[in-house]
Amino acid sequence: MQRLELLGRVLHRTHNGYVVVDVAAPERLPPLGVPVYTEDRKRVGVLLDIIGPVKKPYAVVKPDSPELNVEKGTPLYYRKPRPPQRKRGRRTRGGGGARGARGRRK
Repeated sequence: MQRLELLGRVLHRTHNGYVVVDVAAPERLPPLGVPVYTEDRKRVGVLLDIIGPVKKPYAVVKPDSPELNVEKGTPLYYRKPRPPQRKRGRRTRGGGGARGARGRRK
């Protein structure tokens, strides 16, 4: 299983249910849309937005459930997304020629 990276600690919940997190490492921000977890690998929701100043940003997490109860100061984590895999398959030959050329013909 892939290792979890620390996103930061919970600051508070907004009036519309989002969770605001104080980002631990502003130099390594995760991409938007990554799943967010608690310490015991329970899924909390997804990273919705990064807000605030560049040097001290905050993460906004959209919880999976409105009944989610996370305490202030709770550390939250994310799983680094895997790099996209190269497509495997048959490569086409030739191509790229002018006016639809199909290679050399005799």
